[in-house]
Amino acid sequence: MLAPLDAISLASAIIQIVDFSFKIIKETYAIYNSEKGSVAESREIEIASTRLQDLSVRLPGLRRPGQSKKSQEELDLDDLSRTCEQHADKLLQIMSKLKATSTGPQRAFESLKVTLQRHFKADEIEGLQKGLRKIQVDINTLLLAIIR
Repeated sequence: MLAPLDAISLASAIIQIVDFSFKIIKETYAIYNSEKGSVAESREIEIASTRLQDLSVRLPGLRRPGQSKKSQEELDLDDLSRTCEQHADKLLQIMSKLKATSTGPQRAFESLKVTLQRHFKADEIEGLQKGLRKIQVDINTLLLAIIR
């Protein structure tokens, strides 16, 4: 017979396994049935990263009218733009690998593989997203300093 605490511990472990399995199955099903081969959250991350990357490519070319030399804020903005582009590129590379592209019976297995990869890469994705949010705030601050 199990001791009461051992029984609670065992029950807790079983519940965690069932919960994790349910989440994996749910996400695998969503990926399998999606036209794009990824979940909506992944597509939103891709869209936002692409926008930031496009903006960061255009920012270094901007200059105030009538000014021949860039100010320190503008030079800092150029540096931040390059960093933003690098972060966005890394994130887009990761996200491009997290799509199920096959069709037919292979799609189910690939959807499961993509789901597991998403869970293993979650910390890296979140870290890059945090970095991009910080860079975005810094870019906004520099833009305000430049236009004042």
